[in-house]
Amino acid sequence: MTNVSNERLDRVEANLDRFAALLVQTAERQSVREHLQGKTDVRIDKMSAEIDRILTLVAADCENIRALARIAEAHERRIEDIEQAEG
Repeated sequence: MTNVSNERLDRVEANLDRFAALLVQTAERQSVREHLQGKTDVRIDKMSAEIDRILTLVAADCENIRALARIAEAHERRIEDIEQAEG
């Protein structure tokens, strides 16, 4: 082979080595991303469950508040009726 052919072959081999190194780095980064994504998914699932639990509690609180408001209105009507009867 000629000197020019050897130089071209050396450049091709160097490029292939760099490309292989980049592929290894990419694979490592992808592995890290997949690991982090898995952890993120678990955290999101936990947060979603907690949000659902809180929403259930809030709905129960809202119903209790509405019930208390109905009781307060009934007592207010009773007091008004008593005041009108006395007045």
